[in-house]
Amino acid sequence: MILKKIQLSIFLIIIVAVLMNTNVLAAELTFNTGTLDSPIFQSQTSVMTPGLTIEALDSTTDTAVTVQAGTAANDEAAAAPEITTAEELVEYALGYVGYDYVYGGSSPSRGFDCSGFTTYIYKQFGYTISRTASQQYRNNGESIAKADIKPGDLLFFHTFGSGVSHVGIYIGNGQFVHAANSRTGVIISTLDAGYWCRAWVAAKRIV
Repeated sequence: MILKKIQLSIFLIIIVAVLMNTNVLAAELTFNTGTLDSPIFQSQTSVMTPGLTIEALDSTTDTAVTVQAGTAANDEAAAAPEITTAEELVEYALGYVGYDYVYGGSSPSRGFDCSGFTTYIYKQFGYTISRTASQQYRNNGESIAKADIKPGDLLFFHTFGSGVSHVGIYIGNGQFVHAANSRTGVIISTLDAGYWCRAWVAAKRIV
């Protein structure tokens, strides 16, 4: 009887020891095999500060993996310059340089006169403006001093008759794009010297 009790006690001790070792091993495995996809790693990375570097064990290769908070996509987004509607409008307008000048025209298929050109360009960006140069000057946009003009602004000139008779779009660097006449069509001209400098009247900002 005593021998049986001793054997039972030894058996129980062995079982307890095995169970304790199993729990320790399981805990070690849970900790050491934390990977980028594991809940342990996710709970650590969910509060990572940008620029913080941490290490984890890749269980597939048993090698340490160094991870830095922040992603390449976020870095690129932060560095990408913002493109404004006015800049897009100017780039779009420049695509029509070389198109024909046609009096009364307001489309690429027919050709453009000066105000037909500006009307068409602005319409592509959701802006409806008056049809003629003089009406655009009277009815549309905010008056801007010549020293403060920016790409996308409308520029008005006196070329014949009385008052405003011509309009173009400022593109920057002292230049503007416009449907000039039947000889040249849509061209880029210099604002600050020569004929167009003398013909200057005003500028208006819509975008």
